[in-house]
Amino acid sequence: MGNTTIVGSTGDAPRWADDVYPVVVQGNCGCHLQSSGGLTMTNAQDSWQNLVEVYSTQAAGFKRVAVGDSANSYLVAKLKGIAGEVPFNGNPAQMPKGGAPLSADTIALVEEWIDGGAAL
Repeated sequence: MGNTTIVGSTGDAPRWADDVYPVVVQGNCGCHLQSSGGLTMTNAQDSWQNLVEVYSTQAAGFKRVAVGDSANSYLVAKLKGIAGEVPFNGNPAQMPKGGAPLSADTIALVEEWIDGGAAL
């Protein structure tokens, strides 16, 4: 998306519950809706709590979502399919597992959310 700024439903940076969770998780992450892989994402609240500033169990030293730093957030690496590469060296499976990769625009939404403060 280049230099495009994504505006959330409130006119500010995207918010997890309103802008990101419905697009990224609902309909794409059926496994995590069932608590697969040690990551529970059954609703916006629990998924946010299990992602933001929580260390990955697959990539030592990296947070699933490092607030303000999408480039070092393991979630973004999983969505882009680069989680198995340096510096992450984590599980190489691209998410959503068993489904088509998310669009560049959807991944950009996640990055904008993280870089904009990762608000619930």
